[in-house]
Amino acid sequence: MVERAGAENLSAIPPAQAADAFERLSSATVHQAQVRPLTLAWQRRGHLTIADGIYVVLAEQISATLVTADLRLSRSPGLAVPTITTISGALQDSNL
Repeated sequence: MVERAGAENLSAIPPAQAADAFERLSSATVHQAQVRPLTLAWQRRGHLTIADGIYVVLAEQISATLVTADLRLSRSPGLAVPTITTISGALQDSNL
């Protein structure tokens, strides 16, 4: 599952690499999912925004790895899913 909100602000990824990644993403198979219950995302408001909470709850519900450009999100307490973030242009698994 890819969290895209902060990805446009990444200066560590060369524009050509970012364009390639989004091109591949746009041709990927997409599955629609509903976050239920939304109250689980709301309960995380002490350390996550509601939008981030929704990403995390959805990743938990579908047993997905959360891919994000947001280092703060990837290091949030209580995450029950693996997360991958970009740091200095390199993908890093925050669960290692």
